[in-house]
Amino acid sequence: IGVDKVLTHFDIPFAKTYAFGDGTNDIGLLKHVCHGIAMGIHTEELSDVAQIITTSVKEEGIYHALKEMEVIA
Repeated sequence: IGVDKVLTHFDIPFAKTYAFGDGTNDIGLLKHVCHGIAMGIHTEELSDVAQIITTSVKEEGIYHALKEMEVIA
């Protein structure tokens, strides 16, 4: 529900939705966006739903994933 409210409020198209997670509690979130990204040491179940896998937060995983997906230069 939270994701839908943010997307509606800010008029964000589904194709531009990204989410990062590392645990089973993030599965629903990654399934609910266009680009789901598993981070660092994550659960096997998350690997099954993630579009890509990146490094941990400490290893600048968000930066690396967004660069790989050409969101940032």
